[in-house]
Amino acid sequence: MEGKKKKSEETRARISQALSDTIKVPLYDKFYDHFVQKVYDGGEVEENNEEKFIQWIENRLKPNLFFLDKEDYLESCIDSLKTVYAVAGTDYGSSRQRDKAQLWSDMTRGYLGEIAVRKKFASDFNIQAKLAHQPGKLADFTGSDLPFVKKAGDKNFRDAKINISIKTTKWNGIWMDVPGSQYDHSDYFVLTKINTGTDHLMAFLKEMGFFETVMKKGIEKKLLSELEKKRVSKQISDFSKLGLFCYVCGIHKKKKNNTKLVYKGKKGRIHYTVTSAEGYLRPGYEEEIKKKEELSDKAKVKFQSIGEFTSVNKFIVNAGRLQFAKKDWQEIASRI
Repeated sequence: MEGKKKKSEETRARISQALSDTIKVPLYDKFYDHFVQKVYDGGEVEENNEEKFIQWIENRLKPNLFFLDKEDYLESCIDSLKTVYAVAGTDYGSSRQRDKAQLWSDMTRGYLGEIAVRKKFASDFNIQAKLAHQPGKLADFTGSDLPFVKKAGDKNFRDAKINISIKTTKWNGIWMDVPGSQYDHSDYFVLTKINTGTDHLMAFLKEMGFFETVMKKGIEKKLLSELEKKRVSKQISDFSKLGLFCYVCGIHKKKKNNTKLVYKGKKGRIHYTVTSAEGYLRPGYEEEIKKKEELSDKAKVKFQSIGEFTSVNKFIVNAGRLQFAKKDWQEIASRI
């Protein structure tokens, strides 16, 4: 038993090191839980299979991994700043109002994912693309985040022939959800996973000298001391150490007819966890699953990693069900 445990720990260590080397994030105590485990949770790789994990790194992660720099962040930050007041501040399906600064931060992260997809089309297919970041024009691009493209034979940018919707989540996100009628407006949906952390905007503002200006004024007004200024500045991450990257996780091609929810999961002592799913999440889904899986009235239906979705009437799919092969991308490139 002790030998088996040691072997398992050694396997975990090798897998962690391989992923760490690829995404350029130094190992730390919780690296396996925060990075490796999320790949398993999303159903992208069979758990505890070292050979398949290495294959996933080589065949799926590396071809779709894009490192982002300060210029990328500046573009994303400025574009989101130009459009943030044209976007509703509520989360879809709820009345929760987001602060504009939080919305700015969230939009910046989302735009970084779109920049990564633009990079993929440029590097893999020599297709240039413009993003739908024009202020006041959001309604015009409901279904497409890449509305204008320029292929090798095109003299100028032209309207894209298909609509591509890009959804961005954090690295630990394993679900792509398309709320409301958005599913009807696009032909393809792309999920990107981005490693920004929680203080990416704070780090960028520090890099731009914003906090230096604010705290200098605070010292003048005797609101903080030089020692406090140094302490606060040290607490905010350095932008150069964020290690920004984006994993373009995969593609979902819109289904024209059958969008009924199909799922797999596991039953606990009482509750049921959906580990993989694809289809529309409609009102009453929980009762349907409870009936099909013969669960008790006390049972709850949860979803891997997130527990519950905050709203229904949305299309959901987990990362493991997305398409990612070169031929899948070539299909989009040929049609766009």
